[in-house]
Amino acid sequence: MLLAVAVIVAATGAALAATPTPEAAPPPTAPPPNISQVIDGAGQFGTFLSLISATSVGDVFQAQANKTTTGISIFAPTDKAFSSLEAGVISKLTAQEKITLLEFHALSAFYPLSALQQAADPVIPTLATDHAGAGKFTINITNQQGTVVISTGLSKAALISTLYNTLPCGIFAINQVLLPEEIFGRPSPAPSPAPSPAPSPFSGASPTSSFPPLASISSSPALPFGPGFAKNPPLSPSSGQSPEGSHSPPCLPPSTLSIVSSLVILAVFNYFFL
Repeated sequence: MLLAVAVIVAATGAALAATPTPEAAPPPTAPPPNISQVIDGAGQFGTFLSLISATSVGDVFQAQANKTTTGISIFAPTDKAFSSLEAGVISKLTAQEKITLLEFHALSAFYPLSALQQAADPVIPTLATDHAGAGKFTINITNQQGTVVISTGLSKAALISTLYNTLPCGIFAINQVLLPEEIFGRPSPAPSPAPSPAPSPFSGASPTSSFPPLASISSSPALPFGPGFAKNPPLSPSSGQSPEGSHSPPCLPPSTLSIVSSLVILAVFNYFFL
């Protein structure tokens, strides 16, 4: 009898030893926060809250946060960031452009602050990329002397505070609105320098080296068209022509020719340089 009991006890112990001990269940994941309440509680994001509420993008953010396996990261511009924009920049956008702009401020995965601080200028798709297609509406994140900086190609924003940083949601305050190139256009290239003018063929000429001074012209004899000019004498009757007939053209003295040449040269100089 005692032998039978011992056999039963031994068999029961062997069976218990073969059963694996269950591991402790992992702690339950914290429920996603109410994104609008977290942002509203910070007290300086009224414009951002109004926009995500009016466009229903807040619901998109919340639905992404509820996916606890992926989560969401949100970059919320402060009211001061919006006020620094030119007047009418946001109001001029279409309804769809406003939605895309707001989705451009979120990543479709949870990135804790420590991961953002270790970023080395990667090209990261945003929530807007999921709807627009690969390669569009991306951002660059870098760590510049301990500050997380987000670049779009048109604007740069610094991460200035953390509002929430627990899986599945990261919410961070930034000091500038992120402006995507796909909506606001690419920056204008710097204007090219104007070409240098071609050198003038007369640039090396000295006005006084080639032309006589005005004083020398004014002191020259009067032109041979006044009453003091001696006409050619009439032809003699023996030449066969009447004295009242044609006369040979007057022959100008050398001094007069020199004066006329000087006047012509001066007129050319005035035409090109004055």
